[in-house]
Amino acid sequence: MPVTGQRAGSIVVIAFGSLVTGVGIVTGIACLSVPGSDGRAGDCAGSAVIAAVGVLFLVVGIVAFVARPGPSRGPAAGAASPPRGIRPVVVERTVVEETVKVRCRYCNALNPETATKCATCGAPL
Repeated sequence: MPVTGQRAGSIVVIAFGSLVTGVGIVTGIACLSVPGSDGRAGDCAGSAVIAAVGVLFLVVGIVAFVARPGPSRGPAAGAASPPRGIRPVVVERTVVEETVKVRCRYCNALNPETATKCATCGAPL
């Protein structure tokens, strides 16, 4: 089933959050593994902030993906369902209208029964 619309936007936010979190973790590991000039590990607060922002995007994307409904497989949108205990009744009504036509004896054209003259040749009916 293809993912479209608002759910696709949620997937983009999840992918972006994963990317930012990965960058934050990789830069944090690199920062901790390279000692500073004084022999101690460097200040890696920036990497932690980047990773935290990435996790935030991940959480927002996952919540948005789960909260938004996918394509509906139930009744058509806007279709009201009857309350419980009430069965729907289908009522059909067919109207049949018949018109009687009279054929002109001179030109064989069909004319309404109420006509006094032929609509084609003008002869009396």
